[in-house]
Amino acid sequence: MWLMQFTHPSLPRPSIKKTQRGMTLVEVMVSATIFSFASIALVGLFIQNQRFSSYLGFRSQSITSSLTILEQLRFRQYPELEDIYNDGNAGSITIDMIDPSVSGGYSTLTIPINVRDGVKVSSDWTTASIVVDPDTTAPKLPMRFFFMLTKVKPTTGTQVDLFEVVMLYQWLTKGQSSSQWQTSNVRLIVPNLNPLT
Repeated sequence: MWLMQFTHPSLPRPSIKKTQRGMTLVEVMVSATIFSFASIALVGLFIQNQRFSSYLGFRSQSITSSLTILEQLRFRQYPELEDIYNDGNAGSITIDMIDPSVSGGYSTLTIPINVRDGVKVSSDWTTASIVVDPDTTAPKLPMRFFFMLTKVKPTTGTQVDLFEVVMLYQWLTKGQSSSQWQTSNVRLIVPNLNPLT
């Protein structure tokens, strides 16, 4: 037989303990404070990441521009560099740089040899504004160049004359003062491929 228990609406209901309860105001305020501190830290990280990303973009562009200059030098033959070397203090390297703001799309950059065979000829850096974006209204990357040219005539081993070209370059990232130039260098060896001449 089934026992059924019925409760009448006028009879008291059995008490049920509530095991769930809401959050108190103090708990809400503590969690909001923790969340705000975490949010401030994340926003700070985001801003720092944006700055570093911008710095890396300028650095990457300066490296690309410097390697472009070295690539143009690499395609010059040993006799051309020897002519520049033999010009003495008047020796300079002429490079074509992409610049959509000028007619023809290229601007010419003439960079004098600053150090020749370890002797300083000039301490002046050559300044240039390098195109970063093909948009003619976009800002250009300020850069400076310093060239060192050394003629090497080995006396032992394979006796192939060569030129060592070292280019120091500096770039200025957006928002930095002119005293905060970032510096790096690239190096190129140009051998005399026809030593009989």
